[in-house]
This record gives sequence, C-alpha cells and structure tokens, in this order.
Amino acid sequence: MSDCKNLSVDSGSQQQRAGQASHRLDRSVRREDRISELWGRSDASASEQKELDGLMAAGLLYEERYRPSDFTEYHRSWKAAHNEIFVGLVSRRCEYHPGGRGDGADVDWDGDSAARPPLSGVFYLDGPDAGTTSALLSAGFRPEECFVANRHASTCEALRKILPAENVVHACAVDALAGTGSVATFEATQDGSHDRNLGAFWNIPFGGFYFDICGGCVDLIMDMMSAALDNADLDPPIVVGFSILGGNRDVVDKEQDVIRKLVSIVKPLGMRVEHVFDDPEKYGLISPLPKKIDGGTMTTWCMIELSCRQ
Repeated sequence: MSDCKNLSVDSGSQQQRAGQASHRLDRSVRREDRISELWGRSDASASEQKELDGLMAAGLLYEERYRPSDFTEYHRSWKAAHNEIFVGLVSRRCEYHPGGRGDGADVDWDGDSAARPPLSGVFYLDGPDAGTTSALLSAGFRPEECFVANRHASTCEALRKILPAENVVHACAVDALAGTGSVATFEATQDGSHDRNLGAFWNIPFGGFYFDICGGCVDLIMDMMSAALDNADLDPPIVVGFSILGGNRDVVDKEQDVIRKLVSIVKPLGMRVEHVFDDPEKYGLISPLPKKIDGGTMTTWCMIELSCRQ
C-alpha cells in the first residue's frame, strides 16, 4: 500500500512539475514574442518604447529563458531528430552542389571535414545547450562554418566556447542578417544604448538556415527570411527550416503564411520552394522521420532550388 501511495505521489509531482514547466514556457513565449514585436518596430510609439525599455531593464532581453529541462524527454529527442534533419539536408547540399567540388559529383564524406566540399556557412538559432551546434560539429562541420545570433549575452558566451567569437553575435537574427536596404536598416540610425551588430552576416551566401524560434510570431520568422534572402547572392540549393508555436490548427495556418512569404521572396529570382517531407528520399532522408508537430510546436523543412527552365 505504501509503495502504491509513493507511486501516486511521484506521479502527481511529475505532473505538477510538467504543469509548472508548461506555464513558464507559455510566459516565456509571450515575453519573447512581445520583445521581438517591439524590437523590430521603426514606428514604435513613446509608450511602446517605454514598454520595451521596461522589459530590457527587467533583464528579460538578456536572460536566457530556454531550458531543455522544461521539456519532456520525448520532446527533447524530437528536437534532436530535427537537428539531424538539418545536418542531413545541409550535408546533402554539400555533396551535390556544383560549387563545392567543381563537378557536382556525389561524394560520401562520412563526416570527415577534410573530405567534404567547402561550405560558405550555415546560419541558425541555438540555445545555451548548443543542441544544433553540437549536431553540426559531431557530423564533421567546421566551427568556422557555423554562424549564430542570439539576443542573450549569457548564451553567446556559452556558444563562443565552442565556436569562433566572430561567428556568434549578440543580436537578433534580423539585425545580424540585415544588409543595405533591408527590413532592419532603420535600426542603424537609432542611437539606442544597445549594440545590435547590424549586418554582421549580411554578405555571407549561406547554404542553410534554421530559424528555430521559441515563439509563435509569424512576422518575426518572415523578417528573418527577408533579411537572410534579400541581401545576399543566393546560391541554391539552400536549406530553410523553421519552428513555430501555436494551437493545432493555428500552427498550420502560421506555417502556410511563412511558406507563402518564402515563395514570394525567391520566385522573382527564378527559384522555387520544395517541401522536403513531400519527397524525403530525394533529399537523402531515411525513414522513420520525426513528426512535424509535437506539443504545439511545428518544424518545417524546405529546399530552395532553381526553377526548371523551359
């Protein structure tokens, strides 16, 4: 009887911890979405600027809110599986890209960085656990090929222990990727007290992007894509992945909004957007693949390719 009672108590404690973690995550997402919304406004009112200043003064901008321990073991493995998808797609891009070896030949490099064709770089968002960075480095990618932006100073410090300092910038992704004439150029003229590292990566022709945001702000992902793809010489194929939060139906609608934005950016350039999970074998992905949605988080993978010429 005592054992049964202990099991019941343990189960209740686990449920309580899970509920507390979910509550913390919800609050964190709302804060992050609001900061991101205010951070990217050129026409912010005096009250909105005061609100943003208050959030920053409270330390919300520079305190990392992402904690892997807040998630279930299944969700952590799900995130790790999508990191492996990113690694696999960028690896495939390296193998077949004509600019890598000069002949477009397939090459099995088996994670040997010396044998793999060169890569200009990949850009992604990462947390203090360096989950995506670790997946890339474990697969043989060079530290100098990995580029990260993060608004949290503590996370940047942690990532700079395994990546070159210049590859990790203390900035939001839009600012780091923005170039002349971009959606974020207004920030260059503002005399705020924060170093936003505007345009730190704007001229790098990245071979892959993973916008793994901890929020449901569609406009933020769209701004990231615009900054990333409007200001560099695109060199397809290019991997594009993004994660977004929402309800079951809401998150699907958000995904479609982001896809439409991505298509509108690359179509005028003679490129098309392919949904990777529609034909995973084409991109060298092996079943079973992770689900697209877990716990209200959806992760989507696309490949930007040249349109077929008639």
